[in-house]
Amino acid sequence: MKLISTFFFSGLLLATLSIQAQTTTTILNDGFNYVPAEVTVTVGDTVKFVLGEFHNVREVSQTSWNANDTISNGGFSTGFGGGTFVATTSGTFYYVCVPHASFGMKGTLIVTPASNIDISLASQFSVKVAPQPVVGNGHLMVLSPMTTVASFELSDLAGNQVLVQKASLVAGANEIEIAMEHLPAGIYLLSAVISGTILAPTRLVKIQ
Repeated sequence: MKLISTFFFSGLLLATLSIQAQTTTTILNDGFNYVPAEVTVTVGDTVKFVLGEFHNVREVSQTSWNANDTISNGGFSTGFGGGTFVATTSGTFYYVCVPHASFGMKGTLIVTPASNIDISLASQFSVKVAPQPVVGNGHLMVLSPMTTVASFELSDLAGNQVLVQKASLVAGANEIEIAMEHLPAGIYLLSAVISGTILAPTRLVKIQ
């Protein structure tokens, strides 16, 4: 049974990992227009503005964007002529050209979550349950190669999901307590899920 479980866990991990290709998207200007005016990228992608010498970029709130205003919301910006930055957070972002916002020179950037994480990073991610077997709540030692948010999912042997708990991780060692005191004794499968990718599936035994 131990050999079968190890093979199943390894197969599950390999089946769910793929490399997320990071790309560069270029935004130009045509007169007082960004081209394209709306762009969709993925977290981790690079956005490059190549603009005329009298145009720049400043992120603003949606309210300011709708009013053709130029008040910064503290987000990204470039100097005149453009610049480059990496999209690190998902969401919809609004930006304008400061000298020409009144002319309607503005654009939107839609950043979608990454569906996978790089396999080289995934191979550095580990979860250890300590102590094991578990009494009361579970205590995890999580080694993460990056700062991220993980969803820790617990399933019973029938495949029923019995617990989901999110936690913010820093790059390096993390100690996470899983609130499972209410669950009955038994054998569970614990998985960490980051950006839709299942990582470090681990068998967890709870005795009381």
